[in-house]
Parts: sequence; structure tokens; C-alpha cells
Amino acid sequence: MYNSNNNKPSLAWKGYLCIFLIMLCVFPAVADKAGFNFINNKRQTTIRFKLIGNLIVIPVKVNNNLDLNLVLDTGGRSLIIFGRHFEKKLPVLPDKKVRIQGYGSKDHLSGNLSINNLVSISDVEGKGIGIAIVHNKNFFPYDGATEIHGIIGYQIFSRFVVKIDYPNRNITMYEPMAYVPMEKDLQSVPLIIKDTKPYINGSIRLGEEQRDVHFHVDTGSSREVILFKRDQDHFFSDEILYRCSVGKGLNGLIKGYKSGNISLGLASDNYREIETYLVERKFSDRELREAAGTIGSGFLKNFIVIFDYVSQRFYFKKVA
Repeated sequence: MYNSNNNKPSLAWKGYLCIFLIMLCVFPAVADKAGFNFINNKRQTTIRFKLIGNLIVIPVKVNNNLDLNLVLDTGGRSLIIFGRHFEKKLPVLPDKKVRIQGYGSKDHLSGNLSINNLVSISDVEGKGIGIAIVHNKNFFPYDGATEIHGIIGYQIFSRFVVKIDYPNRNITMYEPMAYVPMEKDLQSVPLIIKDTKPYINGSIRLGEEQRDVHFHVDTGSSREVILFKRDQDHFFSDEILYRCSVGKGLNGLIKGYKSGNISLGLASDNYREIETYLVERKFSDRELREAAGTIGSGFLKNFIVIFDYVSQRFYFKKVA
């Protein structure tokens, strides 16, 4: 989703992705070959990333000849790229369509499916990878040098322990069974995985009222925190909220409210006042329906964070 500062769009919150055609279900013949693994006898690898509009952008190569820049997004279920022109560069199944439901004011997006691709990220290689090619125009921010082509997420986070060092712009992927957290002063909280998305416990405070909540940790959001505003919830009843455009999602403009008096607490970390947006939204049965909102890269950019889906732990340390 875009927010607009100095009239330049930046992706603040994309929608929760739902691809209703899953490649491995339709093409079981390649299922045993599909997935990401280390190559070159590696058990870990480190790559550099760019932070564009608070989004983590990593270099990815497809089929050894197509260079892409993808947002590493914990909310992304599958690998998605934007632009009809990619159908000329990748093998596409003309009779197989994908339907992608995102956040925003419009209906779902549609596109074609490319299967059995080789996806390389440094010493990590994915075989038999399906790619959804969305026909809509790319809506990602542009910094004048790096064009962003799409999203990758769950396929990486579910396979590896992923350490994101925001201040130093490094990502390290580890073989889960070989990973032992070594950084000093790391804090750790349980990680809940629901419908491919990671959630952690935290708390919010507004005035004298405090509430323990679940947050989706969303590296694909450039906002600090977005809270979900529900009917019959009186937590914000005395707060002055300002109507605003929260940003732009996959399905168009997202409208909501802005509040500046909410504080966030994680584990033993002290409460800190944060820039907070509120949106009204509907929940699917697949989601963690009691989630209070999302913590985005606008907040995480001063931290080292580690996602360990296998051990279901989330580690973090403020370093900036």
C-alpha cells in the first residue's frame, strides 16, 4: 500500500494474498522436485538488500536469465510479479488462471500461471517454483534506480531461519536445524503461524488503558503499525481519529484513520509512541481473526529481527 509523503508513492500495505490455484495441487508430477534449498554445500548465506520506502527489496534470478527485484514480504503467500510483458519471458499456461485477492477498494486481480521455474537467491535455489503473473500495472515505489517487480515471502520464511538486519541491510538465511541464536541481548517471543502469516503477542496502550493483543509481523508494510478497527470495540471511542488515505493495496486505495497517541510494547521492551493507522476490514476464516493489526517495516527498520518458523520463535533487538 502506498503512503504519500512529498507526493511520492511508497508501498505501505499490500493485501493479504490468496491464490486460489496452487501449483503443486494441479501439477503433482513436479511436487517432489519443488522447493528451496541451499546449493554449493552451504548451510547459510547472506545477501544485501535495499530498503525502498521501508520495503525489503532483494535481487532474484529466474531461470538463469531474468533478473528481478522482489519485496521480501511475510504476508506474501506465493511468488507474484506484475506486468503482462513477463508472459513473453516465462513459460505460461494459457488455460490456467490465477485469482489474487488483495486489500483495497476494487475486486480481485487476475493473471496467468508460470510453472516449473528455477528461482535463485545467492546460494539458495528453488526448483519447480510457480509464479503468478498479474496483468495489472506495477504499483510499487521507484527510487530512481531500482524497479520493484513483485513479491516473495512464505516459500522463503517457511524453509529457512531468516535473520533481517535492517540497519546494516543484510539478510542471512540458515538451515533451521543448524541455527543457534548467537546475538547478544536478543529478546524472544512465541511465533504463531496462521494461514502462512507470522503473528506475535504484544500490547498497546491508549491513555490509561492497556490491551494485550496479537500482531501480524508484516515486512511488506512500510507503516509502523496498522490497527484493525472493529464494530462494537470501544477502545478508540475517546480518541480523536483523522480520516485519511492509509495507502494503496493490491486492490486499490485503502482508506482509514490516523491516530498519534497509541503506544506499542513488545516483551520487556518499553512502550513507545508510534505512528498508528486504523482500518476497517473483513476477516477470512483462514486468518487469526483476533489479530489486532500489523507491525510493519516502518517500526522494524531499527531492529535486527529473526523469523524461525520451524521452532516458532521470533527474535528481535533494537540497534538503531
